[in-house]
Amino acid sequence: MGKNRQQEAHQRELKRNRQQRWRANLSPEKKAKIREREAKQARDRRRMMNDRAANASMRVRELNAKARRLSTENSELKQRVEELSKYELQHEEEPDITDADAVNVLTSYEFARSKPRLFELLTGHTPGAFDELYDDAELALAARNYRGDLRQRAAAHAPRISDKLQLYICLLFLRQYPTYSLLILALRALDELTLHHYLHRVLRALESLEQLQVKWPTEDEFKELVKKQESWPFVRLRKVVCAVDGTEIKVARPSKGAHKNAHYSATKKQYSLNVLVVVRLDGVIIYCSDPQAKMQDQGLWNSTGLRERFVGKPYGIIGDGGFTLNYVDKKRSGGDIISFTPHKRPRRTKENPEKRKLTDEQKRENAELSKTRVIVENTNRRLKMYKIIGTKLRHYWPARAGEPEKGITPALVMRVVAGLTNLSIRRSPLRPIDWQPEKVLDEDLLSAEGSDEEEEDGDDKEMEAYQRIGAGERAAGRLVHFF
Repeated sequence: MGKNRQQEAHQRELKRNRQQRWRANLSPEKKAKIREREAKQARDRRRMMNDRAANASMRVRELNAKARRLSTENSELKQRVEELSKYELQHEEEPDITDADAVNVLTSYEFARSKPRLFELLTGHTPGAFDELYDDAELALAARNYRGDLRQRAAAHAPRISDKLQLYICLLFLRQYPTYSLLILALRALDELTLHHYLHRVLRALESLEQLQVKWPTEDEFKELVKKQESWPFVRLRKVVCAVDGTEIKVARPSKGAHKNAHYSATKKQYSLNVLVVVRLDGVIIYCSDPQAKMQDQGLWNSTGLRERFVGKPYGIIGDGGFTLNYVDKKRSGGDIISFTPHKRPRRTKENPEKRKLTDEQKRENAELSKTRVIVENTNRRLKMYKIIGTKLRHYWPARAGEPEKGITPALVMRVVAGLTNLSIRRSPLRPIDWQPEKVLDEDLLSAEGSDEEEEDGDDKEMEAYQRIGAGERAAGRLVHFF
């Protein structure tokens, strides 16, 4: 056990008494030496304390001087930052572009414009249509600064590369999708960073245009479409006003394993993003989803909630065999909608190995559906004429979980390309205004029978392979399921 306070005080008192008795027995010479030694130790302690105090005072003076110097430098730096901010606001942070760069871009534009057919092939617009698009986008472009954000104040001066030339560069990029290096070589001007900023700025401006936004029709517009189709030869499809289909945008293979699995499409055997497109029967796009990874057509249809827009409506929609627009279970469907998909030929099974065919009526209905639904494939072709989505999309990096995508994203590109495609379709319709589907002929039914025979041949091969497998393997559960 430790000593208590009283015991400790008693021990200290005994120690002092022993020291006093020891001093009392010393000779005068010894006592003088002890006093001299203690006086020297006291002087050394005072000198050390004075030195420490002097050093501390000097350190305080140095720190005060440094604080005053930093305060002066910070005020100068702050003033300099304010001056630079004012300069950047006035000049919109635009990089130094030489007069030679501006002349080269202008020369390229004028040469392409002097050849109207070449200009249309490069940009997807005739010179007249390009001028109309620029007139619509002029204010939207003026409202964007160099980085694509909305301006806080008016620009101090016009950019060296005018908004019209920037629009030309952007359309050329979307239509032909060259690399930055190739585009710089063709223009003989700019650099990669400046070019990226210009493209992002114009895309953001085009995205905000009212004329390029994809809009869902109103109820009155749908009724007008149904009224135009009252005289169609396909009685069953007279209330169909639009068609739905999915299209894939090929992307580079992601580097990480989790992203690889999320972007691989087993249907097309490629890494891609899927987009759901809904078009009217004249080809105009009325809905375009954002590109999604690891999402099939039916999954996109379910996740976007498009089905609810047709519940209880006097008009409907058609799709290909990859869609289930009405489930057999009514509770799961949440109410039937007017929709049509192709009839599928029942496949043979072990229990029912006989060949089964579609009836003539079902083949006729499939042919009618195919003649009507082909419009969505034509629109997808128009979309893919913009090679930025018709080829491998290089401007895509999977974002981390919870972080937004930045820069030239697939969603931004898809919205702009869909708007430009609608503009092109309205200018050059895929179908005439008074278009009506042609009646189904006997040759169409004969071609359908040919496709049935091909499928039956495939079933025969599967049945032969099934019969070659021994009964022992089937009993052991090692049978490969072909059906």
